[in-house]
Amino acid sequence: FRELWFYNSAKETFRQITHVNADSMLRPIVSHDSKSIALVYRKKDLYLIIIDAVTGTIMSRTTLSELVYPLNWSLDNKFIYATEIWNENNLVQYNVNTFEKKHIRDNSGVIASESPIDGSLTTFDYALNKLISIAHDGTTTPLTGYLPNTKNIYAGQMLLNDRSVIVATQGEEKLQVYEYPFIGQQSALVNTAPVKLKYDDQYSWIYSINSKSHNILAEKKEALNSIIMQLELAF
Repeated sequence: FRELWFYNSAKETFRQITHVNADSMLRPIVSHDSKSIALVYRKKDLYLIIIDAVTGTIMSRTTLSELVYPLNWSLDNKFIYATEIWNENNLVQYNVNTFEKKHIRDNSGVIASESPIDGSLTTFDYALNKLISIAHDGTTTPLTGYLPNTKNIYAGQMLLNDRSVIVATQGEEKLQVYEYPFIGQQSALVNTAPVKLKYDDQYSWIYSINSKSHNILAEKKEALNSIIMQLELAF
């Protein structure tokens, strides 16, 4: 079964959060106030749940007809953004209490980040292969030029900072990390050298990139189990 656990890296201790006996589970996303977690899992049916981050209590739950991939919470913690993987990677928004769904944009996802300044939404457009900003009135503004190396990118593999977007992609026997500047900005880290991973014939799944410590959280699959690894990048 799949469950969500909390790992204290300082004390090297584990604490189980969920008790859902899931057959499969997608990457969880934590609310901005760290009080709640959104999670998609499968156990016969497919569910989207909101749980208490401390107790694991399910506060709300809905059954999904098709797979969606949670991306991020709204700044007020009232909504979550997700990509409908089955439906051309369309970007949608869910109310975390009622699960009322709102369509945001076709062929978009990977990342969904609200601006604390003007409330605009930054996301990745699969059709344009660009990072874009969506204003309240629906108008869009490109933030980057064409981004290569994003054909098979998923949630957690893209990170925003104040001047650029960092992209981590999996290749044959290596992990490659690139930084692309926003339009009008200069970046000191464009096309950084690839970080090579040691594994047999399995790929490592990238879960997240940490902006402060320049770490990548990845999974190494072996014959009978999986190992969660923290990889430090040398920028």
